[in-house]
Amino acid sequence: MNFSLHSIGYGNRSIEDLIGLLLQYHLEFLVDVRTRPWSKRFEDYRKENLQRHLQAAGITYVFLGEELGGMPTDPELRTAEGRVDYVKLAESDLYQQGLGRLRTAHQKAVRLGFMCAELRPEHCHRALLIGESLFEEGINVGHIDHDGEVRSHADVRHRWLDGRKLELF
Repeated sequence: MNFSLHSIGYGNRSIEDLIGLLLQYHLEFLVDVRTRPWSKRFEDYRKENLQRHLQAAGITYVFLGEELGGMPTDPELRTAEGRVDYVKLAESDLYQQGLGRLRTAHQKAVRLGFMCAELRPEHCHRALLIGESLFEEGINVGHIDHDGEVRSHADVRHRWLDGRKLELF
């Protein structure tokens, strides 16, 4: 299956491994969807360092953490317990603006990846929220998994739904 939109998490990947995967899948843009674009553990994943590494590899960096980040600061987008309410977040104007940019990229067949820190897509808002929003519109994202293989959103969705069923027992 050929995807124009991909998601990827860096986890414990080196910057060279991340860039290698982006190049392997011919991605021209990397959209950073982290609310806070830095890493305590990995200097290479601080916004300005990441942008520099990507530019050297011929990949354009775009920050959309304000629009598509998974940890909004707006208290209206949280539950009474203080957890992020993905339903409210998905309905927010800012999120819809960011999603619109991904939708436009898909319509123009721009090859891009959107990145967060979590290595496994089924544990991250890039699949649980962004991938799901796009999937509901008929856009199937290719998630670059922890092993560097691309999984369709339908496959990742199946894995997280299986995980939820297991948690019930």
